[in-house]
Amino acid sequence: MRILHFSDIHLGHWPVGFDWLFDKRLIGALNYRLTRRGSQDFGTLDRLPDVVESLGIEAVVCTGDLGSIGSPKEFSVVSSSFGWLHERFGERFMFVPGNHDYYTHLSVADLDEFCRRLNGFGLSSFPYERWFGDDHFILVNGSRPLGLFHSGGKLSSAQLMRLKAIIERPRREGERRIFVCHFPVYSPRGRGLGWPRRISCENQFREWCESGKIDIYLCGHLHKAYRYGKQGVFEQLCSGSLTMHGSAIVLDTGKETSSRIIEI
Repeated sequence: MRILHFSDIHLGHWPVGFDWLFDKRLIGALNYRLTRRGSQDFGTLDRLPDVVESLGIEAVVCTGDLGSIGSPKEFSVVSSSFGWLHERFGERFMFVPGNHDYYTHLSVADLDEFCRRLNGFGLSSFPYERWFGDDHFILVNGSRPLGLFHSGGKLSSAQLMRLKAIIERPRREGERRIFVCHFPVYSPRGRGLGWPRRISCENQFREWCESGKIDIYLCGHLHKAYRYGKQGVFEQLCSGSLTMHGSAIVLDTGKETSSRIIEI
C-alpha cells in the first residue's frame, strides 16, 4: 500500500471576543501572527489532489496541528479543505490531533466533532486500530491541554493502559505495526525531545520502538521533515510541516517497506 503522510498545516484565525486574552490562546495567536504567518504556503493544499493522483496514493495519514488555537473556525475551514480526502479514501484517511488542535479545554467539543466527521470516531475511542491487509495502524491521541508555555503532549491513563494492551498483544503472522502520533520520540540525531515539546510517555514509546514492537512510527510536530531509525528494527518518519516547508512522506508497505521525503 502506498501512503501519503503529512502534518502541521497550522491554519490560523484570530480569536473572537475577549476571553482569549486571558488563556493560552493568546500565545498561540501571537505565535501564528508573528512567526508562522509569513512563511506559509497554503497552495500546498491545492496541490494535494494532483500529488495523490500522480503518485497513486492508496491511503492518507495526517498527524495533526491543523490549526493554531483549536478554534471552531479553524476546524470548519479544514473540514471543507479535507472533505475530498474523506470522500475519496474513507477509512484510509486517518487523522490524529496535535497539541495546537487540542489547545485548551475549550477546544475539546469542537475537536471531538471534527474527529467524528473525518475519522468516524471521537476522542474517547483513541487509541484506535485499523487493519488493511498486514498493515496494522495504531492511532494515538497524544495531545491534551497543558501549561501556558508547554507544547508537549500527554496520554490519559486510560488511553495508555489500552495502548499497552495493544502493543503487548502477540503479533499476527506478517503483521506490520504502523504507530501514528503527533509527537516524535526521536530528534533528527536520535535524542529525545526537550521538556517543553515532548510527550510525557516518550521513554515508553522509545522502548517499544527499540524492542521491535513498533515497526513504523509516523509523526509531525517538528516542522522540518526527517527520518530516523535502526535498520531492521524500526523507522520513525517525521513529515515536517506541509505549509511551512512543503514536505510530506511517501511510505510504501509490502514485502520490502520503503519511505521517502517529498516536496509538494
